Amino acid sequence: MDTGTVVTVVAALATAIGGYFGGRKAAASTALTTAQGTVSLLESQVNVMQTREEEKEEIIKGLIRRIDILEDMVLQREDITQLKRDIQDIKEKIGA
Repeated sequence: MDTGTVVTVVAALATAIGGYFGGRKAAASTALTTAQGTVSLLESQVNVMQTREEEKEEIIKGLIRRIDILEDMVLQREDITQLKRDIQDIKEKIGA
């Protein structure tokens, strides 16, 4: 084999080997970038879900406060109704 053929074969082999390892490195880099993007997206979704959960908790707390107020109002109304009955009974007993 002459020198030109050897140089051509060696250059072809070096190019093939360089392409193989370069491709692997590029693939690994792409996979890493994709994984980082996925993690960022998931973190964003978790943050949105946490915010929504906090908003729902505040709404529920507000509704619980309203329910407590309504229960108090109902109990007060029952007390007033009972008081009116008691007064009516007393009036009947004393003939007023």
